[in-house]
Amino acid sequence: MIIDIFDANVTREDVKGFANTTACRGIIEKDGKYLVVNLAKFDITTFPGGRLEKNETLEECCVREVLEETGVMCKVVRKQVSINEFFIDSHWTNVYFLCEFVEDTGITNFTDEEKDLQMKIEWRTLDELLETFENNMTL
Repeated sequence: MIIDIFDANVTREDVKGFANTTACRGIIEKDGKYLVVNLAKFDITTFPGGRLEKNETLEECCVREVLEETGVMCKVVRKQVSINEFFIDSHWTNVYFLCEFVEDTGITNFTDEEKDLQMKIEWRTLDELLETFENNMTL
């Protein structure tokens, strides 16, 4: 499934010349709870993930980013959805993968930006997650 989201008054033509930035995110359930990261500085909640690196597959990106941000090792089960976000100055594609929990290493590797955003790791029930996505800013 592919979903296209356009910022206010932005069309596909407006961002035609912009490079697309791709990020991969993991949806991981364990014991009835889902793994998310919260950027406390702005109260933004999202599934863990980040930018695709050169010569990396989408699946490799997902596994690496989840591990770096949360310390959780996972295995990609399947691609779930791709969301294209079109802004006045950029075009992002977030590819979401359903993943299987493998192990929690307890070791994170936050970037300076993630530290500045006060990233926190959380496990939320489906009801908590749906409430969060309905009432708060998400990525």
